[in-house]
Amino acid sequence: MNRSRTKAPAGVNLPALRHHNAALVLDLLRAAGAEGISRLELAEGTGLTPQAVSKITARLREDGLAAGA
Repeated sequence: MNRSRTKAPAGVNLPALRHHNAALVLDLLRAAGAEGISRLELAEGTGLTPQAVSKITARLREDGLAAGA
């Protein structure tokens, strides 16, 4: 019996995924401008969970890329 082997899908590159998600959030923050945008709106706009958005915005604030409300 000759079974063809298919390559398993590659694993997720977590640093790249974090970078991608942070970029999504940062893009929406920039688009909102001085008006601002809530974390809930960020979650809805990115498809991320509110918890993920909170973690990402905290990191962006620590890095000086976002201001707190």
